[in-house]
Amino acid sequence: MERSDVAKELGHFLRTRRERLGPEGDGGSRRTQGLRREEVAENAAVSREYYTKLEQGRALNPSPEVLEAVAAALLLTTDEVMYVQDLASLMRGGGVSDRAEADDAPDQVGFRLLDAIRDRPAWVVDHRLDITSWNDMACELLVDFGSLPPQQRNLSWLVFTHPVVRSRCVEWGDVARQNVALLRGGAGRHPNDPRIAQLVGELTERSSSFARLWASHDVLGRNFGSRAFEHPRAGRFEVAYDALRLPGPSDRHLTVYSARDAVGEQALRVMRSICDASEMAASHR
Repeated sequence: MERSDVAKELGHFLRTRRERLGPEGDGGSRRTQGLRREEVAENAAVSREYYTKLEQGRALNPSPEVLEAVAAALLLTTDEVMYVQDLASLMRGGGVSDRAEADDAPDQVGFRLLDAIRDRPAWVVDHRLDITSWNDMACELLVDFGSLPPQQRNLSWLVFTHPVVRSRCVEWGDVARQNVALLRGGAGRHPNDPRIAQLVGELTERSSSFARLWASHDVLGRNFGSRAFEHPRAGRFEVAYDALRLPGPSDRHLTVYSARDAVGEQALRVMRSICDASEMAASHR
């Protein structure tokens, strides 16, 4: 991606953040959507002309101080600030490498950790949300990843196209929104990755929900929280999840789901027993 393309991406992102804000005491009720450019410029102590250049993607070398001030004026979240910083780094010639050999290399750290996690679902994903490794509990929670074609082992693809995955996510709308925001964050760190561009294009054609959420330009970093699932044998339950970046050159994260209460603990025990029964049956074949 050229510097001008990165600048346009930054400008579009800043515009969407500005449009979600309303002037103090107004609640966003006036005709103009969000804050006016001059209001952001005033709050950031920059000229209206320069802020306009930022939104139009014509400012190719914004200083860290200006971006920090604009971020504060737009009330950006920590994840959104990191997204802006990633784009600014790319314009300065830095950023994350997109070498295929680094991204596609086997993740030995992830394999070792997953081998040690048996009683809760866990998987490793890269910046594309490709599922690079997983344990049997993860398959029982959502779908048998090993039975899928490699190109479909992607969380965004599964959330928006796989009916079983959709049915098991109780609050699918929240899952979809956060999924797209995570993918947007990965795309910001790796703007030259053609596989992300291909994935976004295919999902935009297949899913109007994905297209709408991608256009919203929301960004989310790896985080923690809770998810509710509906399993055919374990029932409905809620679990906590934590995502941790793995060491090494690749942009990969380990996500682990843990019980939040007795209902979740029982559900995980049921799924563990299903996995154990499947392993025993396979060993006797």
